[in-house]
Amino acid sequence: MARQSRKSEAPKQEAQQAEIVTVAIEPVDAPDYKRVYANNVTLTISPVDVRLTFNEAVSDDPKHPFVERRVTVVLSVQTTKALAQLLVDNVRGYEQQSGEIRYTPLQPSSEEPSA
Repeated sequence: MARQSRKSEAPKQEAQQAEIVTVAIEPVDAPDYKRVYANNVTLTISPVDVRLTFNEAVSDDPKHPFVERRVTVVLSVQTTKALAQLLVDNVRGYEQQSGEIRYTPLQPSSEEPSA
């Protein structure tokens, strides 16, 4: 008897679209939650994380400025990239509604200390 061969038809695979699910996450304050004001920030980067130290410039003497460190936040580099995009998007939106944010970075003093 002759054997009949049948080609099995592979089921057509339809392109599946990724479904985006939005979940509302309600923030709850931890017992040690703090709100901190900062008008200065420093950044330290390592291969695995980023440290943002938030400071407040509090000097009364413009010839001898200093900042007080308030808090340091350590983020993964992935979270830092997400934060950077979040900040860019929100500053752009703010400026579209309210106008450009003027920014003058602090410059190191070129004056030599007097003896």
